[in-house]
Amino acid sequence: MFRLIAKVLWILPCLLACAHQQTKIFSSVSDLFQVIFYQKSLIDLPEWRRDSQLAVYIPQFLQDAESQGHPISQEMQNRLRQLVYVDQLSVPADPGVMAACSRYYATEFTISGTSELKWMNIEVLRKESQLFTKGDVFLLRELVYHELFHCYMNKGHLPEGYSGIMSPTLDPSSTLVHTDWQGLVDEMFSEKYLALIPDAS
Repeated sequence: MFRLIAKVLWILPCLLACAHQQTKIFSSVSDLFQVIFYQKSLIDLPEWRRDSQLAVYIPQFLQDAESQGHPISQEMQNRLRQLVYVDQLSVPADPGVMAACSRYYATEFTISGTSELKWMNIEVLRKESQLFTKGDVFLLRELVYHELFHCYMNKGHLPEGYSGIMSPTLDPSSTLVHTDWQGLVDEMFSEKYLALIPDAS
């Protein structure tokens, strides 16, 4: 039996992360887009992992996306291999980054030809996210939705000056996550906001 031989031609981890200054109040958000050219003999897909505290928001997000007219295909859902708490991000990032959606692309060579592999991981820094949310499940939901939108929708952030879940600034003191969550979700999936948010890649 022939063993599959593969080469990773390139990996594009779009670190669409909530990068916050390490101060008592988290407010500044920025992104790091990074392309890594990487080669190895075999492709080992990451194991399928979900942290229960984070994964509880996946079905909610999928239901919201579908009800808003933007259903996430099963293929895209399957690409998300991990949604986990970590103590350190897999791909180095600037100080202050709190979470990252990393998108990976690779070409696999086998005896039957070539195939393209795509997968995604979301990593949330445990300590930094806890400092941001302070145990508030509504803020945690906002953070996870933010990363799921990056990965599932292949989108970046709203331009400066616009507010919402995909704003480049997350404000932990905002009351909207508690008082008007549905309004934030409606806005996030609105045609206006989808047109404003650039594609991630």
